[in-house]
Amino acid sequence: MNRDDELAHLERWWASGDPLGLVWGRRRVGKSWLLGRFAEQRPAAVVHTGGGRLATLELQLLSAGAGRAGLSGTRDLEARPYASWDEAFDALAAVRAEVPVLVVLDEFPELLGSSPELESVLRAVAERLGRPSPLRILLCGSAVRTMESLVEERRPLFGRFGLRLAVHPFGPSEAGLMLPGLDSPTRALVWGLVGGVPLYLSWWDQQASVEANLAELVCRPAGRLLNEGQLILATEGDAHGLAGQVMAAVASGRTKFSEIKGAVRTDPSRSAASVLPPAVGASSSACRPARTGSTATSCSGRRRGQPSELTRW
Repeated sequence: MNRDDELAHLERWWASGDPLGLVWGRRRVGKSWLLGRFAEQRPAAVVHTGGGRLATLELQLLSAGAGRAGLSGTRDLEARPYASWDEAFDALAAVRAEVPVLVVLDEFPELLGSSPELESVLRAVAERLGRPSPLRILLCGSAVRTMESLVEERRPLFGRFGLRLAVHPFGPSEAGLMLPGLDSPTRALVWGLVGGVPLYLSWWDQQASVEANLAELVCRPAGRLLNEGQLILATEGDAHGLAGQVMAAVASGRTKFSEIKGAVRTDPSRSAASVLPPAVGASSSACRPARTGSTATSCSGRRRGQPSELTRW
């Protein structure tokens, strides 16, 4: 339940001395908690969360975080914050000679919005620092498609990551650890209803019935699960395009192909690629090692022949 496997991957990446690591996963799965826990165990670390702000403001906030973490060196970061990403990374790499410095850039796609040059800057930084690097940078994000695209061959950071770690929702066994007050059949039912997202599992009242929980979480105007679907579609799907129209048609009761086609007035199968993950075993850049010697490889879906989690529960 404490993400021991993911923490072990992070520790191996840290020991390797590689300057860049990539962590991604859908919202609510606990990425920020995981990286916060990892950062707490480093002697020198700063965590910055992108917020879609102007680049100058993002750099000011990173400077403030570095100052609070004792990583300002002889520089007054309040009076003279970092003026560029290049300057920030070079300064942080030089501030501690005795130990490497960890920088976590959470919600990295939000930073790219105002600093599209950041990928190329990071590539140059990685080449400049070498290995073992005095600065270790973890990029993290919830926009899964954007994060996975960073490792594509046409992108500046292709082949540069020593760690590529996808953080998935809990399987049934892990989810069960969060529901100790329920019997095994009810745990399985709850996992089937809300999935393995830790936050959703924490919302489940183990003292109440299944019906009462669903009424509270889904069937009320302010139900916490009620609007989660829109949030997921907004970040991972095509909520306002064809895929959104197809799902709206299905939600309104049109379940036959001809009914859906009539509702959206085009071939609905064209939307499948934007809402479905790649098939298990498909050749995809997200399923290949970043490079020889990489410390982690992630692939969406379960490998062929791998037993179902339910059989282990």
